[in-house]
Formats: sequence, structure tokens, C-alpha cells
Amino acid sequence: MRPNTSLNSHAKADPASDPSAKVGEPLDRVDLALAAILALVSLALFWKVIFTPSMLFFRDISNYTYPCARFIQQMCRHGELPYWNPYLNCGQPLLENPNLLFFYPYTLFIILLPIVFAYPLFYVVHFALAGIGTFLLARRWGQSRQAAFFAGFVFAFSGPLLSLGNLYNHAACAAWMPWALLATDRAVQGRTARPWILLTLVFSLQFLAAEPFTLITTFILCLAYALYLAGTRRPLMSRSNLRVLAGFTLVGCLMLALCAVQFLPSIEFLSSSYRGAQGLRSGETSNWSLHPLLLMEMLVPDFYGPALISPTSWNAIADDGSAPYFISVFMGFVPLFFALAGWAFGRARRRNFVAGAAILILLLAFGHFTPLFSLAYLLVPLLSLVRFPVKLLVPFVMLVAILAGWGLDALRGEAACWQARRSRALLPLGFLLGCCLLIWTAACVVPNLALRPTEWALLRKGSSANEASQMAQFLEGMLRLYLPESPASFSPGSCS
Repeated sequence: MRPNTSLNSHAKADPASDPSAKVGEPLDRVDLALAAILALVSLALFWKVIFTPSMLFFRDISNYTYPCARFIQQMCRHGELPYWNPYLNCGQPLLENPNLLFFYPYTLFIILLPIVFAYPLFYVVHFALAGIGTFLLARRWGQSRQAAFFAGFVFAFSGPLLSLGNLYNHAACAAWMPWALLATDRAVQGRTARPWILLTLVFSLQFLAAEPFTLITTFILCLAYALYLAGTRRPLMSRSNLRVLAGFTLVGCLMLALCAVQFLPSIEFLSSSYRGAQGLRSGETSNWSLHPLLLMEMLVPDFYGPALISPTSWNAIADDGSAPYFISVFMGFVPLFFALAGWAFGRARRRNFVAGAAILILLLAFGHFTPLFSLAYLLVPLLSLVRFPVKLLVPFVMLVAILAGWGLDALRGEAACWQARRSRALLPLGFLLGCCLLIWTAACVVPNLALRPTEWALLRKGSSANEASQMAQFLEGMLRLYLPESPASFSPGSCS
């Protein structure tokens, strides 16, 4: 007889008894081969900077991280520790500056290998680690090989993660996020100290990678997941919850002890800075937030025009009045659709936690565009030491990739398993379709509907009449190009 898979019995199951909460299938050679493919694709994507004299150069690379990495290599090869860099801003401490990753393990390859090879390989290795970690996490959470590979591929080659190819420490720290969740899952479900030691090592690597916002986000996400997995909401101070809190407290303390060689000098370095002495104000912390306009570029790359080559006035608005932190935020409709299917049709109990965490992180990424980040700033004192909420887009993409893997498995399964839950997916899709139909209908009835309110809003923001008109026409042209409707639907008199 077939086991009972009714929705009611599944909804009442707790994490301990839920089949989807158990460990996935053991890894075999096929899994290792798929992980190797993710690494090889990362290598192939950056073949030019690995195997030719071409070099990465954008933003901090050309004037900061690459020269400092080269200086570290030269000093260490001469048998000296690079305490001081005399070539940067009239001289600057180097060992005390965690952004230069001297104590991060990969720096050993920077020292031993040719710098023109080791430095670009740094990014390839960490993009591969991000994809492989997501693949292994998805397999641990019960996804099939195909779905887990899809999840790893989506995260490793998404616009936000690849945009970290010019941000040295952020790329290193982001790569360990799925590994931290994987270690958390093993630690909470295990009965030995070994998984907790592994979790401590992963957090230590993130600490040495010196991107504190990503480290704080990962730590809180893993703690929330561990409490969720413990499965006890009432009473709050239950034995299982206290065990999780004690475990993470110990992990945090051990992380600081293991990283003391970097932590102690960094404290001294930070105390002499404005950020360490006073802390950043809320407005400074929330600078470089994710503009809501960029949601369109998650579906359509360069919707407002190329950000680096002949940028438009829309780019200045969408990038929060600065240069773009992420060169691309593109994910595409397909992963987002599968992520919605994973939440609506999937059977894994974890999907509700992952979806909720993804939505919360996305709302926090909007920064000063919503009051939520200001509330978090008041509740989490450590946020006064970090900047740029747009960084949260990377963990959001990782969680969406995991949901997309569940969606692929759900849509490949029996129709009866997801037809009963189709309203969960059809409701948001129907809302989106209704908005599109409303726009198309209004565009037929009221000519230039897209132009006039856009011009009015831009004039209110201080744009000149000529600039507002050009920006409105540009937006109309992009809507004509990318909306699944005839271009004539937005032109005057087209529906007469």
C-alpha cells in the first residue's frame, strides 16, 4: 500500500517526524561529478583571466585589493611580515586591516603562486564553493540531484553573486553561506560535537573573510534555522531551544578565539576610526539600499540601460544615487517561477522557513525605502558597524535558489501532489497577471498612461522638463520591448 501523503497529516507533522526534515540520500560519485561540473563551469566562465594575460580591474581591484595582494606576496617572499603598506594613502596598516585578508587561508596561494594567476583564481574558487555548497545543502534537504544541481547553478551564476567579482572580501564571505547552513543542519540533528566544530570553522572562515554584514546575516539566519529545526515554540525557554542558544553562544566565542590573530588587531584598528568610535548613524548604515526599481532588473537585465557603459538617468536613481554596488541583479523569471512553485507545491517542511527568511531578507535589503531596516538597526546594535543593505540581496538569491530546487522536484512529481495546492501559486501569479492586464487596458483607454505620471514624478524629484520627458520615453520604450504585448498597445489611438 502507498504511504499516506495527505496534506492534513503533513501539515501537522513536527520537524522531527517530518520525512522532509530527515537527511537526504547519501552522496555518491554522481553527486561528486555534478559538484565538479559546477566548479568547471566557474572555471570556464573566467577562462580569459585565468589562462590569458587579461586581468580583472573594476572598482577596488585595480587601485586597492590587487596592489595590496601583490605587496603581501612580495613582502612574504622576502621573509618579512607586511605590517605597514607605505604605498596606500601615504601609508596604512596592513595586518590590522581585515579587508586585505592576510590571515584568510587562501592568502597562502597568493604568496606561493604567481599573482596574475592566484588573484583571479580567488574569485573562481569562491564562486565554485558557493555553487557546490548550495548543491550539497539542497541534497541534504532532500532534493533530487537534478534539482540540487539547478539550485547550485542558479546561485553560483546569478547576477548578484557574480557581481562580487570586484569585491574581494565580500566574495569570500558569501561563498561560505550555504556551508554554514549545511553545518548548522548537521549540528542540530547530530549528537556529537564534531558538527559544531565544523560550524565554528565555517564561521571562522567567514570572520577572516572580513565582510561583517554577511557574517552577521549568516549567523542570525543559521541561529533562526536551528531554533526552527528544534521545533519547540512554547515554552520559549525549552531544553531544546536552550541547547541551540548555548551551542551558538559557544560557537561564537570559539570563533573569536580562533580568529584572535585578526580580531584583536582589528579592534585596535577599528577603535581609531569614526565607525568604531561613534558607530554609523542609521542613514549612513542604510546608504546604498536596494531600490525597488531594481526589482525589474531581476527579471530583465539592464532594463534601465547598461550601468557601466553609457548609463542613463534611470541608473542613477535605481542605484540609490551612486555607482552600482552590483553590476547586475539579474536572476531571470525561470528561477523565480520555480521558487514560487517550490513554496506552493513542494512537500519539504523547510520551504516555509526558507521562503519566510527570503522575504524578510529582501525587505531588509530595501534599507531606507522601508521602516523595517530602521527597526532592525535599533534592535541589533552590531548594525551600527556595517553598511549597504543591498548586500542582503546575495543571501536572498541563495534562498531563492534552494526554493527553485524544490519547485523543480515538485513540478516533476505527480500532478495530484501539487494540484491540491495550486491556489498558493495561482494567487500571486493571478495578482501579477491582473496588474499587467490593468496596465494594458488603461493604456488603450488613456493614451500615454506610462508617460505622463512618470514625467510628473520625475519633475517632482527635480529633473528638468527635457530630462523628465526623455526618461519617460525611455521607460515607455523598455516597456514596449519587454512586456509580453504588442508595442502598439502603448501608442496613442492604437485601440480605437
